[in-house]
Amino acid sequence: MAISPSTTAPGLTVPVALLAADPARVPPEPGVYVFRSAGGEAVYVGSTRNLRVRLTSYFQPARQRRRKEHSIARASAEVEIRPRPSEFHALLEEISLIQALAPPWNRRGKAPERYVYLWAETADPFPRLAVAEEAPLAGRCFGPFAIRGDLQRAVDAVCDAFGLRTCAGMLRPDPRSTACWRASVRLCTAPCLGKVSPGEYGRRLAAALHALADGGARSLAALERRRDELAGSECFESAARAQRRIAALRRLRAALRPLRLADDNDRAIVVQPGSRRDAAAVWGIAGGRVVEAIEGRPGELRAAFDALWDRCQTAPRRPFEKAEADAARAMHRWLHDPQNRNWVIPLRGSGREATRRQVIALAERACAPPAQLRLLEANPQR
Repeated sequence: MAISPSTTAPGLTVPVALLAADPARVPPEPGVYVFRSAGGEAVYVGSTRNLRVRLTSYFQPARQRRRKEHSIARASAEVEIRPRPSEFHALLEEISLIQALAPPWNRRGKAPERYVYLWAETADPFPRLAVAEEAPLAGRCFGPFAIRGDLQRAVDAVCDAFGLRTCAGMLRPDPRSTACWRASVRLCTAPCLGKVSPGEYGRRLAAALHALADGGARSLAALERRRDELAGSECFESAARAQRRIAALRRLRAALRPLRLADDNDRAIVVQPGSRRDAAAVWGIAGGRVVEAIEGRPGELRAAFDALWDRCQTAPRRPFEKAEADAARAMHRWLHDPQNRNWVIPLRGSGREATRRQVIALAERACAPPAQLRLLEANPQR
């Protein structure tokens, strides 16, 4: 019977002085490590694919190590070492420990209030893009992002590029009202004056959201053509303004990229060695979160796969809470690291049976003897 992978097995605590004198006592395995002060408080939590190599770096000569590593080692009295079956096990446990212990030297998971959201107020016939402090209950939401100033400037530029309004409140179009300065300089399509239909405005908003969320190569190409046309007509000031919009759009797209896992198209399954030598661990990822986890022999996983598949396909799409943002970024980096692609099965366009066969094949690989497994990881062709 398949079970959930365990990440709570106890570790070994070693004094810092003893570890500095003989780092070879640490096993060369994936795992989590916790530096602790003399009073037992967590100073720093980390995870790695090789505990021996990573912890050795904290005790190298000063000229070979970074200032942060030196400071962590000096502030600590002991190190708790927790070997784990795989790097992904270790990453998930690291995230959990950081959230529980809040070590002072860990940046991840701290100061969630610095994050903001990008929001499309779709309840209005003429929605606006806005920066919000909290994830709204209605509308289209992206984020959270830790780039408040850059995000607001980029949103303003994107609104200029697509003629979207920036004024707050529900609009009641009135042709007799006075145009704002953005409408007068043609940066807004002036829905307040009834100069654009809700359908046309909605298409502009959709193009802006597509450009932000899905790459927007077509939108960028259109903006670049417009810039070149303006420059060819010697409208250099307008061309320069178009170039600033292009730069803002690229900057915002780059900011959105780390949270692409919130998109349904980025659902995935991760297969790793399990807690037993004859077992593999399998995680279903959807929306940047683990939605299901099972462990067992390849034959057991074959029978348990359907429940994991269904959870991946039906998990609701929702924005990240601020406290989840750093963990989501860490998971995204792991899933998209070329060294790990051998263990990740993207679910975009995949069928149930084809994915089942891939999971079983990777599970059999994960159960291979350690020497053979290292050889397979060094040659990432499936």
